[in-house]
Amino acid sequence: MALYGTRYAYYYTSREEIQRLLSDDGEELHSDDFYDNSELMQEIIERATGRVRQYLRKSYDDSDLANSPRIREIATIIACYLLSIRRGNPSLYQEQYIEAMSDMQAIVDGILYLDELPRSGNAPAFMQNVSSDNRTPFTPMRVDMITSSRTTGKEWVGRFAPFSWL
Repeated sequence: MALYGTRYAYYYTSREEIQRLLSDDGEELHSDDFYDNSELMQEIIERATGRVRQYLRKSYDDSDLANSPRIREIATIIACYLLSIRRGNPSLYQEQYIEAMSDMQAIVDGILYLDELPRSGNAPAFMQNVSSDNRTPFTPMRVDMITSSRTTGKEWVGRFAPFSWL
């Protein structure tokens, strides 16, 4: 097997999980992928793992992601979608793929919460630069959107800044 790049320490899906999701008919259609081309299957597993990692690795540890049943399901759906693209029929898993990708985005945004995924200790720091507008004596302090990192749409801090020189 050719080694391209650095291998992941954990994979979020496996050959058996992909076979189980494909069903008997799907496995028969992909029999040459499963039995004749193990390098292709490893590549599909790595690509599915990579897609999940690009969304969730910043907030969660690899071992927790690899042990989460929901994350393994998402990675397996992505792998089956990649296999169906290879066979020229992406519509087989396209709806499930779109739903899985939107679920991952919802996990990132904090809309969906999975109990088995504790937050990682390497969460990125966010900085909000507060500034005041001196045009009027009671202008609210605001978050400067240009020099702040990822403001959540909250521009007004909620404090008034009366200036003593006015």
